[in-house]
Amino acid sequence: HENKTKRWHRNARLSGLIPTLSFNVNRSVQDNIDIDRGSTTEQDVFIIGPKETDTQWDVEIEWELSNLLWNPAQTTIDYREKYMVELREDIVHEVTTLYFERRTLQLTLYLSPPENQYEYLTLCLKIDELTARLDALTGGYLSTYAASCKKQSS
Repeated sequence: HENKTKRWHRNARLSGLIPTLSFNVNRSVQDNIDIDRGSTTEQDVFIIGPKETDTQWDVEIEWELSNLLWNPAQTTIDYREKYMVELREDIVHEVTTLYFERRTLQLTLYLSPPENQYEYLTLCLKIDELTARLDALTGGYLSTYAASCKKQSS
């Protein structure tokens, strides 16, 4: 679908409007120790106070506005689009080959049917096989419109 890749390109560019959000929490706990220097005759006294806790919250919002012009994902989208076109061409080629191989067998069956019943049925089976392969590639389109191979009365 042509619109699918256009939509992918548009969404890739518009992704620049969607911010990246990140959170960070830092928590620290420190002992609170102080020295009381009373006088020259008295000994210094260490005072241990309550633990000091600190919590820091960081929130970061970032926009990649350059993506509005060109998002690196668009290279991948272009590659996928090229691959899908090549795949579509391969499928069309395969369907065309199978279809005309099937038509050739039908003409052979119609213009010069084999005398041997085994050869006749083998030809019918080959036509049915090609029909099944074409149906697999076309979503059942051919069997909806094609006449099945029926044994001609002798």
